Amino acid sequence: MTPSRATPFDDPRRRLEAGTLGMWVFLVVLAVFFASAMIAFVVVRLEVGSTSDWSRHGDPRLPSILLASTAVLAASSVSMWLAQRRVVRGDSPRRDLIVTLWLGAGFLLLQGIAWRELWSRGLLPTTDLYGWTFYVLTGMHAAHLVGGLIALGWVLGRPEPAVPEIRIGGVRLAGMYWHFLGVAWVAFYGLLAWGQGRA
Repeated sequence: MTPSRATPFDDPRRRLEAGTLGMWVFLVVLAVFFASAMIAFVVVRLEVGSTSDWSRHGDPRLPSILLASTAVLAASSVSMWLAQRRVVRGDSPRRDLIVTLWLGAGFLLLQGIAWRELWSRGLLPTTDLYGWTFYVLTGMHAAHLVGGLIALGWVLGRPEPAVPEIRIGGVRLAGMYWHFLGVAWVAFYGLLAWGQGRA
């Protein structure tokens, strides 16, 4: 039998550093993806202008429930930040992670209500370019938020590791992703509100 070799990833601290670096790389790639979609939105909006191709006369305004969903997502970032602080202090982050999970689910529920309201008022993906881009951008963000909820569920569902670095690592990485989605949503929401203006 050959003796097993120690690898850098046997050290919990190095695993945490590698995981953090990997998450940063992932977030940069995701930021480029989101930024590309936003730039495409701006270019098309400026190119098409106020023609009916972009937005037919009488398109419904963004529902106020989107402001409520934005506030809920901001609150979830606060609870995630509290979870990150607790785990670094050596306390259990479980309560704050559960709150974050529920607030994230609430955000998706409110987004679904906003979609239903706009749909009933005549804004469909096939209505005009604004309708199409609205559903693409919000749907893209919602899909990534579902991924964040799955990550939170995984962190909550696994046995709490005894090694501090491993315990901190899961919460830190989930938090980095979650805060990124919060910032991305604010950018998307601002862009969608701007897109309804008259160019």
